[in-house]
Amino acid sequence: MIKGVIYSLLRRYYEQNTYRADYIYFASKLYHRLLARGHKAEDIKPIFLQAHSKIETTAKLNQAPTTDPTSALPSDPSSQSSKKRFLCLHFEYHPSDIPRRTIHRLFEKHLPNIETKLGLEKPIIAYSRPENIGDIVTQARLHQAPGQPSSKIMGEYQQGLDP
Repeated sequence: MIKGVIYSLLRRYYEQNTYRADYIYFASKLYHRLLARGHKAEDIKPIFLQAHSKIETTAKLNQAPTTDPTSALPSDPSSQSSKKRFLCLHFEYHPSDIPRRTIHRLFEKHLPNIETKLGLEKPIIAYSRPENIGDIVTQARLHQAPGQPSSKIMGEYQQGLDP
């Protein structure tokens, strides 16, 4: 079971972190947390190395062929030379608002060359729903009595046992 836990968490860290340093940081935190929970280094270190190798191999196979062999690793997004820029418009949703298709048509009609002049892609129109009564009455908040940890794990973390 521990193999599956380590592999799935490392894969998630790899996919969610743009920078390789962040991936390494979280993988290291997981390793040290497992050691603090009583796992032996000689048992889990090979599992970490095997999972990391499998994740990197899978990532390289899933990418398009490139001339740079290190491009399969997460890198600094600002170092990409052919980076596209997006114009994002974010609105709170209202049923009476104009549809996003209309906004796109107006953009194309009145600003036809702005995409090429500024290096922009088509605008992204995003909507978020407005806050409703359910958001106000069902806020999930954890309450903890002073000096009483809510769990043993949090108690250990607060005492500084977790690196």
